[in-house]
Amino acid sequence: MGMRNIIELSEEKVLEEDRISKEDFYDSYIIGTAADYVDDTMNRCEDLHYFYERIERLGATVDRENETITFPEGFAKEYFKARIKTLKNLVKDLTLDQFAADGMEEYTIRKIIKNEFDDYIHFNYLMPLDSFVRKLDGTKTFHVGGVALYHC
Repeated sequence: MGMRNIIELSEEKVLEEDRISKEDFYDSYIIGTAADYVDDTMNRCEDLHYFYERIERLGATVDRENETITFPEGFAKEYFKARIKTLKNLVKDLTLDQFAADGMEEYTIRKIIKNEFDDYIHFNYLMPLDSFVRKLDGTKTFHVGGVALYHC
């Protein structure tokens, strides 16, 4: 699949020397489940660029100079809007045999609901981006800390 981001977010500014690095994930559950290994970013700005553009399209506000992200109230609904449509279309034609099998349909449904092979957020602890978005409550602003990469 390739390399994906682990983005550190915090309610407080994160000093450069306190940012996450690959060593923080040696004993993490991500190794062996979603990730083969975790590595430090080679280009933090470039790795953040894709993430910033993605969440801005969904309504988040990114202040690149101050390295903050503001997620507005309702961000989760916008984030999941397309996926709920995909899920509904997929399950309307799902047969009992497909549902009961350990096949592609089951994998696809799980990935639509919670994609564990997407970007991860480290906010107090490591979680898939989907889980982080589901926990957002109201408008929240976060400081961007470190960036690590994981290979899936």
